[in-house]
Amino acid sequence: MVLVAACGGSSEVERGDIGGLCYPNGTCNVGLACVDGKCVAADAPTPPIDAPSIDAPSIVCADDSALEPNDTLGTAFDTMIDSQRLDIAFAALAICPVTDKDHYRVTLSAANANKAIEVIASWTVGPGVAMSILNAGGTSIANATPMATNAVRACVPNMPAGSYYPVVSASVQSNYGLSIKILASCN
Repeated sequence: MVLVAACGGSSEVERGDIGGLCYPNGTCNVGLACVDGKCVAADAPTPPIDAPSIDAPSIVCADDSALEPNDTLGTAFDTMIDSQRLDIAFAALAICPVTDKDHYRVTLSAANANKAIEVIASWTVGPGVAMSILNAGGTSIANATPMATNAVRACVPNMPAGSYYPVVSASVQSNYGLSIKILASCN
């Protein structure tokens, strides 16, 4: 007679483990990478160049959950620029997953009308981020240009009173820092 004993436990793979779903921020446990929403060995073969792009993180995403959700103009993080301060800097922000877009609101009062809005985004690893400043209708009024190694800058002079939205995105998951200022001019 043969006796087969079953071990206790579930046949389901845990989130973050190899073969399981990725965590909501697009990451997996140490040594694993998120590919097409599933965790695989970090040294798994890379898809061919012409394959659809995947969200394979190579970084540990910074925890910017205190500013989220800020994925649209309607949910933009209010920087309190002008009402409480003329500048603000954030050090540990993240574009995670790669489809993330981070929006920030800057509202100029009549007292600061005709001044400039300067936004600088910087990062330490990888190809970096893209950044632009949108008007209240969501139209880009300035795209960032390279400033130095690992930094881009957008500056718009003579801004009338109103709300403006710096937005940051990336082609890969990225950690970044952001500085927003109201200046006399863009010089």
